[in-house]
Amino acid sequence: MDDRSKTYEELLIENGELKRDNDSLKIKYHDAVTNFERVKNEIDSLEIRLQTSIDSTNDVVTLLDRKYRQLVDCSNEAIVVVKGGFLCLTNPITRTITGYSEEEIGTIPFQLFIHPEDRARVVENHLKRLKGENIPSYYVFRLLNKNGSIRWVYMNAVLIDWDGSPATLNFLTDITNLKLAEEALEQSSQKWEAVIAASPDGIGMISLDGKIQLISDKLIRMHGYESNKMIDILGRSIFDFIDPSDHKLLLENTRKLISGEKSKQITEYKAVKKDNSRFYIDVNASVLHDSNGKPTSILYVERDITERKLAEAEIKKSNQELAKLNSEKDKLFSIIAHDLKSSFNNLIGFTEALATDSHNMSPAVITKYSSSLYRSVLALYTLLENLLEWALLQKGSILFTPKYLKFTDIFSLSKGSI
Repeated sequence: MDDRSKTYEELLIENGELKRDNDSLKIKYHDAVTNFERVKNEIDSLEIRLQTSIDSTNDVVTLLDRKYRQLVDCSNEAIVVVKGGFLCLTNPITRTITGYSEEEIGTIPFQLFIHPEDRARVVENHLKRLKGENIPSYYVFRLLNKNGSIRWVYMNAVLIDWDGSPATLNFLTDITNLKLAEEALEQSSQKWEAVIAASPDGIGMISLDGKIQLISDKLIRMHGYESNKMIDILGRSIFDFIDPSDHKLLLENTRKLISGEKSKQITEYKAVKKDNSRFYIDVNASVLHDSNGKPTSILYVERDITERKLAEAEIKKSNQELAKLNSEKDKLFSIIAHDLKSSFNNLIGFTEALATDSHNMSPAVITKYSSSLYRSVLALYTLLENLLEWALLQKGSILFTPKYLKFTDIFSLSKGSI
């Protein structure tokens, strides 16, 4: 049915519906415009906040970049980024170690900064790290300074992304002074070992409480141990190697040495070997101090004087025997001077009387003088025999030849002689 067939009432109803629809559309349009304005305002607000955020972010980035650069520049380590074979970032310490300016350092391939003997190793590690291979992060090598000097560095390297490309971030610590100190210490240690090896005496070191901290091979062998058995001695008490009879002396000397009462004088001790045998030593000790002058340990030099002590004992024995011989000699001279002189005086008296007055003597008197003279000569001869036997006995020239005798015979002899 078309519009012409519609009645007036139907048209009014349709017109009312259209009006309502139009009003609804107006309301929806107004709401849409209102929502658009609200959304537009929100978008504008978001744009403002976003720009503010971007500006703040840029400020933060700028601040972080400035602080990061300050941190890098103030670092005590050389900080280097290696990319494409060149140093694309360095700090002042890097330029100090290498001796190159900031303009020069970025134009030189990084491997030329490395000592030729270390170059292949460092370059190989760098390439492996760029490939992501698992290699040590820490190692030591030598850098070449622009003036030709060598600097030892300790490096810690990690793989990073730098402007979209793989690179390595490297932290290098200059350890040249430490290496020089290590070399000096090694040379000093070698000299110390050479002195110990060349010393004819044993050298050791003990703590203040008497525990052995160091002992030379000669000293180990001196006490009857094998050179490779140092572990059997280190940590033990020094008193284990000294005879108990000298422990009190050792303790007192150690106390005096630590307190400064005792100077570096040599002291003799009776020492103990591994097999518990004894030998004699002399010891010269000195206290070692730390940098503050505080005693830390005792260094001592020990010498085996057993042969000397035995020689001294032999000399002492010889001196005693010589003194005994001198005493016996004096006794002999005393006997000779007294007994022989008396016997000769008797002989001289009898022979003088016979020589001067025998013509006036009766036969009985001459016989009497002759008998006395015979007894004097016999006594003198017996004395000389005794002296000769005594001399042989002192020389050890008389052999001891024991014989078996019966007590009854001895008793009979004794009884018969009474």
